[in-house]
Amino acid sequence: STNRMILFGLIAAVGCGMIYLLLFMWCRALAAQHPANTAMSRAQCCPVTGQFFQTMDRTHMRVKYDKGKGAEIMNTKNNENLEWEEISTEHIVQDEWIDFRRSAYRFPDGSVFEPYYSYSRRDYVVIAASDEEGRYLCVRQYRQGIGEVTTEFPAGGIERSDGREYGSGNDPSVSEDALEAAKRELREETGYVSDQWTHLITVPSNATLADNYAYVFMAENCRKSGEQNLDETEFLNVRKYTPDEIEDLIEQGSFQQAVHVMTWLLARRRKG
Repeated sequence: STNRMILFGLIAAVGCGMIYLLLFMWCRALAAQHPANTAMSRAQCCPVTGQFFQTMDRTHMRVKYDKGKGAEIMNTKNNENLEWEEISTEHIVQDEWIDFRRSAYRFPDGSVFEPYYSYSRRDYVVIAASDEEGRYLCVRQYRQGIGEVTTEFPAGGIERSDGREYGSGNDPSVSEDALEAAKRELREETGYVSDQWTHLITVPSNATLADNYAYVFMAENCRKSGEQNLDETEFLNVRKYTPDEIEDLIEQGSFQQAVHVMTWLLARRRKG
């Protein structure tokens, strides 16, 4: 009887060991499905053991060059395992104006969330433009999102030649150069031009929901060169404000565009 129990115990132990080995090999096979040079960093969870296998994204590398120090390979992504994996996408509206999507994502813990809505729109420029007397050129126009007439800096979309209103502004084959777009928008909306341009920053317009970028510039000593040349959908008036008046507008909540407030702060910091 005792020998029989020992035999049964040995058989059970060997069986459990075989099962664990098979599960381990299964998890390794799952990890191998996402090689290290995939387009995005992924975390694959084994549905039985809960073990995560993460691959590094080798496409997110850039070269930093410092004079006298040579080139340094830098990884632009961290290793915190925070990225979401898009597992399905439905284009609810996709025309020349917008690409509005409904997606499902896998979170880093392996759980799936849906629906998540996002969209693509045109990249655009914003210009903090001051005239030869130090006054800032602003425009007053109606913004349907909040249902109010706002005061803001001249701004507008980067034009494209592929018939779409969205897409990366970094593709010179189909999109206008950002600085040229800024010069054009300033001239069209205000009738002013400048020979002194400074690029302040390029930032995501709304990193939570959209994939387009804002290219922010400062133009100094602007001078009048002609009249406005507005698009058929543009209805706006030009106003000039001193720096103190801009500050008052922001304090009063009357300078309502968030990226434009950032533009003002960066321009003032650059000027010292």
